[in-house]
Amino acid sequence: MDKKLLKTEFAKDSKSMQITVEGEIIISDAQPDIKEIICENVKPAITFYSVSDGRISYKGALRASAIYVSKDSEEPVSAASTVINFEDIMNIDGIMKENCVRVSVCTDRYEFRKINERKVSVKAVLTIGVKIFVTSECSCITADENEDGMQYQVQSDIVRNHVSQDKTDFDIHETFSIPAVKPEAGEVLTEFYSVADVDTKAMRGGYRITGVLKVDMVYLTKDSASADSVHFEAPFEQTVDNDFVTEDMHAVSNVSVTGLKAGAFEDSGGENRIVDIDAVFNEVTDVFDDEKITFVKDAYSVKYPCTAETQEIIMPEFIGRNKARFNLKSSATQNNGADILQVIGAEGNISLEDVYAQNGSAAAEGVAEVTVLYIASDDSRPVYSLKAYIPFHQEIDVPGSQDGDLVTADVYVDSVSFNIMNSSEIEAAVNIVIDAEVMRLVEKRAVSGVEKNETASQKPMPAAVIYTVQKEDSLWDIAKKYGAVKEDIMALNSMETEDSLNDKNKILIMRRV
Repeated sequence: MDKKLLKTEFAKDSKSMQITVEGEIIISDAQPDIKEIICENVKPAITFYSVSDGRISYKGALRASAIYVSKDSEEPVSAASTVINFEDIMNIDGIMKENCVRVSVCTDRYEFRKINERKVSVKAVLTIGVKIFVTSECSCITADENEDGMQYQVQSDIVRNHVSQDKTDFDIHETFSIPAVKPEAGEVLTEFYSVADVDTKAMRGGYRITGVLKVDMVYLTKDSASADSVHFEAPFEQTVDNDFVTEDMHAVSNVSVTGLKAGAFEDSGGENRIVDIDAVFNEVTDVFDDEKITFVKDAYSVKYPCTAETQEIIMPEFIGRNKARFNLKSSATQNNGADILQVIGAEGNISLEDVYAQNGSAAAEGVAEVTVLYIASDDSRPVYSLKAYIPFHQEIDVPGSQDGDLVTADVYVDSVSFNIMNSSEIEAAVNIVIDAEVMRLVEKRAVSGVEKNETASQKPMPAAVIYTVQKEDSLWDIAKKYGAVKEDIMALNSMETEDSLNDKNKILIMRRV
């Protein structure tokens, strides 16, 4: 009796830990002293990770930037930034070197503190999340139709198997022009940026990632009298070779920005209207294959007693995927006494707390943090900032999903818009995207062996039986119970398919002798 190995791989376990990252922003000699910090921001990214027995090692970079009021300078506002590298390990019982994982990071909270006029301390609490891919396997016999007397119940299932994971870095360089309706640029204060519309297409021998880098560059005008911002969108495309990938597979990518720099330069007319944007990306792509797995579910013999030995295997079933956009709104009020004149920039970030499946949908919960920069009626400094925090609970339809199913979701801010309600209040609207995929892990049992007793005889049974069909009956169970052959029962009772059993009240069963 021949055997084969059944094997599946799927994302099952998730772990997380909090770490604290600390560093300093040092003001360069070319920049003015700090009087007061106006606006601060952090952007974390994982740059490397590896798995060994019992633990995961990872590295990352935290980009911290601050806009501040200058002290005793002709430029009332300036900006400074730094990159704080961090690394750590996460101990995980049972994880093995061969396990595939995906590591992500998000910001829980952060704090900037002015130490002196040339130094700012940065402290950020980050959550490191790990999704672990595990394998399930078992040995299964193959159905030998030539083996006299053996009957096999064979089942086929489509499972979404994890095939491979790639991690690569790539960069883009784009040049834009500041529109004529905008003032020309002086110092760049900060860049608000996000990655949107990521789509990955599997091809023979690899996959192609496309997306859009959205950048809002906030800058002082050339005369330093005020501040403004300009929006750019840079489409990107990256092709990665992978010999295991075919065009009928499914690829899912997570793309993060690990470094970004924007600078303004003179155009042919001598005005600072040419903007160069350099961005470095890290992509992690998981490739899945919808594989048909066929196995023997049950077996018996019509000639002698036997016992089917089984092993358990977990099969990941793809339930569905959906992508939807939602709009969140909140208001923020200034308390500095200076009237709001003009909003010059806004950024939204998502802190995702939980994703889960429920009957017919997938749900995401978290908080959207919105930072708004605006010009106020205060001659001592042209820029102020406000923050708003918007808790959310959003559901998207995924037909067929149930409580307990596994959900993988990418939740991000697509855009931020704003409206000045009055001189002290701003309404911010955040457009968020939820891209969710639902899987179900189903336990199946496959026959791994058959213990025969060829010297024993079957227990005495009549050669022919008139059987009254019960509602819960299956043709396989009836045939096994009476030591008959399923195909013989169908032929004797003029049944075209197994479902025809539902139309019968009584059937004739004859054993093979």
